[in-house]
Amino acid sequence: MSSPTRPGDIPDNVTLRELADGYAFHVQSLIEHRYDIGDPLTTEQRLAHAIAALAYQHALAERALHSQWSIATDALAAGASLDTVSAAMGWPHTGHRVSDALRWWASDQHWQGLMDVARRDEVLRLAAGQGGAR
Repeated sequence: MSSPTRPGDIPDNVTLRELADGYAFHVQSLIEHRYDIGDPLTTEQRLAHAIAALAYQHALAERALHSQWSIATDALAAGASLDTVSAAMGWPHTGHRVSDALRWWASDQHWQGLMDVARRDEVLRLAAGQGGAR
């Protein structure tokens, strides 16, 4: 894969593993340069690796988080509490934030025509703390 200069340069069909590998390659090159391991990089190479690492990093984060609310809903439907989901998302002791965000996401998905009324209502029920594991 070539060295991207922005996240949009990375095709949508690149997998998360490929994004992580691209990111790791460019970061490793920068680390090796920083600590004088192997051949030094030219200024142009260093710049290209740094920009590519940033582009891969952003694309990886964005794509990894794209499905967070679907996965949070799965966890709640399987019986997790809002606080447990919140902690798993790095928001300890703030189940209300997950609840608020999940309600917003479900309403937005429905408004965009990406979620039917029954599914939206199910997500809203879970967001209200009316657990799953049925």
